[in-house]
Parts: sequence; C-alpha cells; structure tokens
Amino acid sequence: MVPVKESNDKLKGLLKKELVDLVIAYEKETGIDHQNVK
Repeated sequence: MVPVKESNDKLKGLLKKELVDLVIAYEKETGIDHQNVK
C-alpha cells in the first residue's frame, strides 16, 4: 500500500506533466510562443 502523501505527489507530478504537454500542443495549434511565460 502506497502512503497517501506519496501517491498525491506522484499524481501532482503527472498532472503537471500533462498540463505542460497540453500547453505545448496548444502552442503548436495556435502558433503562439509561450516560452517567455513561466
């Protein structure tokens, strides 16, 4: 059984990665460069 905090951190990491992938895909679709935005 994985501790709750550890699985939460892993989930947040996955969500963050998916969010980054979404942003990159969105940039390619729209042609907008968001590299200066953090």
